[in-house]
Amino acid sequence: MEEKDELKEMIKELLRENKKKAKETEEIKKNKKKAKETEEIKNMLGEMAQEIKEFRKENKEYKEQMEELRRENKVVMEEMNTMKQKMEKMESCLEKCQKEEKKNNLLIKGLEMNIKGGEELREGVIKGLEMNIKGGEELREGVQNFV
Repeated sequence: MEEKDELKEMIKELLRENKKKAKETEEIKKNKKKAKETEEIKNMLGEMAQEIKEFRKENKEYKEQMEELRRENKVVMEEMNTMKQKMEKMESCLEKCQKEEKKNNLLIKGLEMNIKGGEELREGVIKGLEMNIKGGEELREGVQNFV
């Protein structure tokens, strides 16, 4: 019976050791799983850090592009303002020229109406106006021919 008891004790001891090893194996598996998960998290964090670097780089490029566009826009706005001022001057000058032309036309029409029998002068004036209104060379010649 002692042998039986010893065997029973040995079996019990083996079962205890077996349970202990099973627990240790489970813990090792859990630790490996945790280590694997930790490694995956580290990899994810590394990827995220790389993406953040890329975003920052792209953001920097976009900022530089925006600054360049702002400078170009400023130049365009300055050119536009200059052109606007030139247009205003040209419009003012055009209005002045149109007023002057109307004034000259009234004088010429008045001259045409006041002249009786001065057909040659009239033809000279008309010819001169047709050739060169501003220069008036032909007008002078026509007037001189009449006189």
